[in-house]
Amino acid sequence: MIIENFFEDLDTIRVNTCPDRAYYLPASDASSALARRPGQYTDRTLLLNGDWAFSYRGNVRELSESFWEEDFDLSGFSSIDVPSVWQMRGYDINQYESNKTVFPFDPPYVGKNDPCGLYARDFTLDASQISGRVFVDFEGVDSCLYLWINGKFVGYDQVSHSTSEFELTSFVREGVNRIAVLVLKWCDGTYLETQDKFRSSGIFRDVFLVFRPKEHLWDFTLRALPANSYRDGRLEVSLSFSGDPLPVSWELYDGSKRVDGGITDSKISCTVPGAHLWNAEDPYLYKLLLRCSGEYICAPFGFREVKIENKVALFNGKPFKIRGVNRHDSSPYDGPAVDLEHVKHDLFLMKSANVNAIRTSHYPNAPFFTELCDLMGFYVVAEGDLECHCVISAFDQIVDGKPTFDFGLIASDPAFKESWLDRDRRLYERDKNRASVFMWSVGNESGYGENAQACVDYLRQTDPTRLVHYEGRSRLKNKPRDIPGTDVHSVMYPKVDYWKEYFAGEDPLTGYMCEYAHSMGNAPGSLKEYWDYIYSEPRMLGGCVWEWCEHAVYAGTLPDGRKKFLYGGDSGEKPHSGCYCLDGLVTPDRRDIGALTELKNAYRPAKVEKTSVPGEFRITNLLDFTELSSFADVSYEITDGKKSVASGKIALETIPPHGSACAKIELPEFSDHAFITFFFARKNSDHVLDAGHVLGFEQIELSGRVIKPIPAPKSGSVSYTEDGVRITVCGDRFKYVFNTLDVSFESMYYLNSPLIAAPSGINIMRAPISNDRRAVEKWKFFGCDSAQPRGYGAEVKRDGRKVRITCAFSVGAAGLRPVVKGTLRLTIDAAGRVFFGFDAKKYPSLPFLPRFGVRFFIPKSYEKFSYLGYGPSQSYADKLCAARFGYFESGAKESYVDYIRPQEHGSHFGTERLSVDGEVPFEVIAGKTPFSFSLLGHTQELLMSAAHNYELEEAPFNVLCVDYKQQGIGNRSCGPDPMKPYLFSENRFRFDFVLAPYGGEDK
Repeated sequence: MIIENFFEDLDTIRVNTCPDRAYYLPASDASSALARRPGQYTDRTLLLNGDWAFSYRGNVRELSESFWEEDFDLSGFSSIDVPSVWQMRGYDINQYESNKTVFPFDPPYVGKNDPCGLYARDFTLDASQISGRVFVDFEGVDSCLYLWINGKFVGYDQVSHSTSEFELTSFVREGVNRIAVLVLKWCDGTYLETQDKFRSSGIFRDVFLVFRPKEHLWDFTLRALPANSYRDGRLEVSLSFSGDPLPVSWELYDGSKRVDGGITDSKISCTVPGAHLWNAEDPYLYKLLLRCSGEYICAPFGFREVKIENKVALFNGKPFKIRGVNRHDSSPYDGPAVDLEHVKHDLFLMKSANVNAIRTSHYPNAPFFTELCDLMGFYVVAEGDLECHCVISAFDQIVDGKPTFDFGLIASDPAFKESWLDRDRRLYERDKNRASVFMWSVGNESGYGENAQACVDYLRQTDPTRLVHYEGRSRLKNKPRDIPGTDVHSVMYPKVDYWKEYFAGEDPLTGYMCEYAHSMGNAPGSLKEYWDYIYSEPRMLGGCVWEWCEHAVYAGTLPDGRKKFLYGGDSGEKPHSGCYCLDGLVTPDRRDIGALTELKNAYRPAKVEKTSVPGEFRITNLLDFTELSSFADVSYEITDGKKSVASGKIALETIPPHGSACAKIELPEFSDHAFITFFFARKNSDHVLDAGHVLGFEQIELSGRVIKPIPAPKSGSVSYTEDGVRITVCGDRFKYVFNTLDVSFESMYYLNSPLIAAPSGINIMRAPISNDRRAVEKWKFFGCDSAQPRGYGAEVKRDGRKVRITCAFSVGAAGLRPVVKGTLRLTIDAAGRVFFGFDAKKYPSLPFLPRFGVRFFIPKSYEKFSYLGYGPSQSYADKLCAARFGYFESGAKESYVDYIRPQEHGSHFGTERLSVDGEVPFEVIAGKTPFSFSLLGHTQELLMSAAHNYELEEAPFNVLCVDYKQQGIGNRSCGPDPMKPYLFSENRFRFDFVLAPYGGEDK
């Protein structure tokens, strides 16, 4: 091997790198420095992004040519854009793995074949640029880099998502220079970077030169805290230099107004009377301008304080809640090489959905990310580039036939201690001056040991102005639940009941869910229950949903315009974690498929409750720092069944943060199921959202459901015949054939037109959603996926203008006990209406059913429908935040939810009446309890058989499912089962509804 093996040497983390410092870019004049925006470069920098000569090699150990020599012939190289990762540019293969190393677990050694990328390019410098000192910054290189300038070795560094800075002064010259970089796919640092993401390699963030005076201001640490009972702001800045202290002139700006200034060579201290404090709802920034040795540095900052008192988290002295998400840098087109506009779009979508906090999972994002969060207003949990999840595949021994592992294996290994600390030092130093960063996070899922404790201690001692987080010990058995020095008790995917038990225990910490509500596929469930509890418990800080976006690789567009995305295993890679990367609130290309809308209303800025006074409603401001009437307009609509009977705007009185006020509304008399819905919209525009942007809604029931009797037919006759298996029921307008063995309607004709296109009957299975990934094992064990209805004969009789059929039935699979037994009572009247009545029992050993209902295969032309129920989005018993009760119109195509891995979708919970348009329009009318329904162009069998949405075929008919109940959505793909009220665990249940062509009488 022609390079030194730093990449498998735990004693060599970096070679010749500069000391870590805060992120800033100097400029040549004050106006340029003050005008700089996030992501912009200055005249003291030279961006080296663009086309580089590139060569991919399968194993660094077999590298034989010194490509870094300045006279090396690069004509045999191809080219690659920087920043990028080579897997997204046709080299190597895409590999998704959620936690393992993709080579044998044998630290510090990596795979015997360690692929590498050879990068080189020329750049030109003039005399003025090299008159001082020259530095190069790499903002992100995965997994490590060797650097040469003009054929001379400069240094080595690792830690993929942190800045690597080298001084080039003695290496560069006037005129043409050559930079060469060797990037390895793996190094010993890979053991600390086994995050849940696509594994990718290359120079994936910006590369630039910085030109500085020979002696200059090197670093500064800024502390900006409220003072004098939060009336004023106190600024303290400590300075450090490249050599001896130098005079630094400083100016403090409030907008364009200079409010203070001076000259110093060590510290800056000043007080701003009546300071405007920073928070995520009002992200007000001051600017500190520093001048030293002819260069200008501008540091935007906000006055803010975070602390915990009596187990309650306080921001600027006030309780606050984290309504957060976890975010990876991820693009389906460029992997982690995301640019400024991509990140701004993410933050815009988050702001639009009432998100106020982001955990950087599980590494520092690009420097402009926290700059944007300062500007746009987000609380940031800044996490170190540290995850040792790979230890869970490194079993130590077999106990009772099962492998065991030590989650703290690397966390307790002294050989890795400096590597751990190095990563959190870099985390702190780069973002220490960012107002948005309110909590440091050591890392993710790496177990507990002396290394983890050393990082907690370092962050706590170095920065007492922020909270410190590390979840790594909370799940270990027989250990204290909380780590000394951490400020919050952090848990992943807990049940709500977990927190009730925790806070009832001895000396709890503030509660924080670093990950909750696993948003994989048709998810998340029970957001309402989580947030009802969070708002009720002052010691709960809040949580961050896992996760922001789905990860997948774009693989082209189909002829019909649909995009093709690939997940784990689709590139032939091993090992891989399959579709587990499809767990985001938005798709890889940032489309909302319902989960973000669900979250948005859970995070809405206000709530409304009925009081005991008729027509009076209490409006509570859920914002932490903003008076509600100045922030939002509130309107309302009252519906009575499908009719809108009243609407208006509410003139809000002043409602302070966390305060309440009552509004009186005159209510009419109601004849049907009535609701009032309150809508919240932004009153004014800001630099992110426009006035009128809808922030959410609250719906309150005003009167209960009215069950209206279905009148008897006005005329007509009905008769039947039977042949031992089939019962044929005929009327003046219809002919229905019921198969007593299959417990299904074989055919249904009304006015000589088919109502169904294939036999339709009992249905107990659904196409598993991602959150069913554990439940489906039980369902298959009991045969739910292959169970078929079977009738035990039927009794039939005519009763005036009605025919009544009673059929005992079961639903079971070959070789197994039936999972459901019961009786179906059908009544068919002279108008052709079919009254379904089920009395059913679940096999007690089956914990819960997927669903129970009737599946109708109807002609494809039966596309459009309207309903009175929960919409307009899909809705389930525990997924109702984005849904409201009302009258909605839709269609089978509109109801399709384009999950990359197809699964159950499109249901509408709590429906009282459904109308389907077609050649023979018909209605489905609820009986004693409302039903759930979906009308789609795919069968559940087709959904189950397709691994990707682009493989999904349409059925030759549309599929109408009318369900008594479906299992709740839950969070079981990585969290708890659906909450008890939403489990379909009833051992006995009854279900009735009416199928009524033409509404039962005339069209």
